[in-house]
Amino acid sequence: MTSEHREGGRQADPAFAAPNLKRFVDDAPTAMAMFDRDMRYLAASRRWLSDYQLDATAVIGRSHYDIFPEIPERWRQVHRRALAGDVVRASEDAFVRESGDTQWLNWEVRPWFASAGTVGGLVMFTEDVTARKRAELEIRDRDAILTGIAENLPGFVVARIDRDLRYRFAAGAYDELTGLRPADVVGRPFHDVVGQEAYAEAAPMIARALEGEKVTFQRTARLADGRDVHRLVSLVPDRDASGQVQGLLLVAVDVTDRVMAEEQFRHAQRMESIGILAGGVAHDFNNVLATVVMQVGLLSESPHLTAEERDGLEQIKRSADRATNLTRQLLMFSRRQVMQTRTLDLNEQVKDVVRMLRRIIGEDVELHLELKAGALLTRADPGMLDQVLLNLAVNARDAMPGGGRLTIETCARVLPHSSPRPYADCPDGPYVCLRVRDTGSGIAPDVRPRIFEPFFTTKAPGHGTGLGLATVFGIVRQHRGWIDVTSEVGKGSAFTVMLPAVVEEPSRPQVSARREMPRGSETLLVVEDEAPVRVLVRKVLERAGYSVIEAGSGADGLAKWNAHGDAIRLVLTDLVMPDGMSGLALAARLLSERPDLKVLFASGYSADVAGRDFELKEGQNFLQKPFSPPQLLQAVRQALDA
Repeated sequence: MTSEHREGGRQADPAFAAPNLKRFVDDAPTAMAMFDRDMRYLAASRRWLSDYQLDATAVIGRSHYDIFPEIPERWRQVHRRALAGDVVRASEDAFVRESGDTQWLNWEVRPWFASAGTVGGLVMFTEDVTARKRAELEIRDRDAILTGIAENLPGFVVARIDRDLRYRFAAGAYDELTGLRPADVVGRPFHDVVGQEAYAEAAPMIARALEGEKVTFQRTARLADGRDVHRLVSLVPDRDASGQVQGLLLVAVDVTDRVMAEEQFRHAQRMESIGILAGGVAHDFNNVLATVVMQVGLLSESPHLTAEERDGLEQIKRSADRATNLTRQLLMFSRRQVMQTRTLDLNEQVKDVVRMLRRIIGEDVELHLELKAGALLTRADPGMLDQVLLNLAVNARDAMPGGGRLTIETCARVLPHSSPRPYADCPDGPYVCLRVRDTGSGIAPDVRPRIFEPFFTTKAPGHGTGLGLATVFGIVRQHRGWIDVTSEVGKGSAFTVMLPAVVEEPSRPQVSARREMPRGSETLLVVEDEAPVRVLVRKVLERAGYSVIEAGSGADGLAKWNAHGDAIRLVLTDLVMPDGMSGLALAARLLSERPDLKVLFASGYSADVAGRDFELKEGQNFLQKPFSPPQLLQAVRQALDA
């Protein structure tokens, strides 16, 4: 902004009359020229001559107005005022040169006085500040652009800091981190705004940036409401026209969503690895348990056992049952449990389980149902879905040792294509939602990322295996859904399960009419690669009256079929076999030759054969390992009679 000042008063200046006047003016460090009352040049400094592209020999004695005939009238008025005795000044005075460029000057015009005290002429001083002014305007324009960006990008912060680490400009979401508006930041030291801890963390990067290096780093800050915000911070050297670093340009972008997505992806990978390990261990262990369970069942049939021997076998059976339950939960977590799905109504499924829940959760826990009106259809394994609800309810009960409120809700949701989801295999479209809420102790933030890991538990020893929530996680993922958790310490937790919805009519579960220990006389082909399991299966079946043909692999089973196919009425085959022909492939081959053949599948898990999405179709028969002799006989008879 241009400003002018006047100074009155007169004082004689004998120096103007000194013989060395020319040398004094000529060597002046600024642009300076001296004129008489007719505005003829008496002297001009080298800077003046250079700035106005004049020749010293051609100007002395000539009129300033002759040399610059187009000089504006406002300048002539300034000259007249100075010749009248005033001192006139202006700062950053702008005028357009003949080339069209704008030039900015700081100038001063003052009278000089002759020895008699009269005004002998005037002296002009000019300082060209065009470069500085252009730099300031460039910075102002840049700051305006940055302000526009910061105001239109949520979570974006930009600032300019000088070499003394004092804010010169700020825009964006400062209030989110510091509670300060950008206008409150300007002029304050960096450490005062961000705090000593953040300053100490950033100090090494600041030092590198002031040396001319662009530095980028990530920083986590905790907001006043307790949320952690992750920012990607860049420190860019701010250079002047000569290339010298005059400060820093600080740019910070909120990358919280990206960091959370990466963390979620790493967690999913970790769970995947744990699942592969757990599934493999459970599969191998199931084959061992199958031998133990069937052997105990056969020994228990002996009429010559003493009471002590029967008690010992009963203890073995209880331990085997407990191990069986653990391996089954591991298989559910690892998504290697064979699913037998049907279309069902989530509301009806919840109502069926609630009858059992009221006995499990105890009288000091209030149970409330908030079920959406109408049918909520999904395709699921009913037993697995029951397991989800039971485990979530038991988990909620344990979080309320002094009693509380347990609420089970159902609802419907539609997930559009643009909506984020934690797993890529979750489809778009309608979902059914099951939510289990409690008023218990809640989950600490540092614990929450691990709650679905198998064997992780915060309960005292002997009060949980750490497989309850892991089982829930595995079942939900196997159904191509996901589970979300919200919790606040001291205020309870909410587990929300999302399952893809279907529009077909619910199917009715098949109910077996046989309850007694079944027998038969048919010929059966047993295909099992584990010799101890195969031998015991044959022994159990032969005791029940069946004729049994054994095969140790898929290829061996095909050979036995070619030799005895006409007599075989049912094939009992393991799903997982080592020679390249799975139980599924064998069954498909045999059914193509005889469509009326009965097939019963058995396995500890199925993923090695058919992948994670494998599930048996309705009407297909499956027997989960390990199984007891009664379970084996019941499954065989049911398959033959279907």
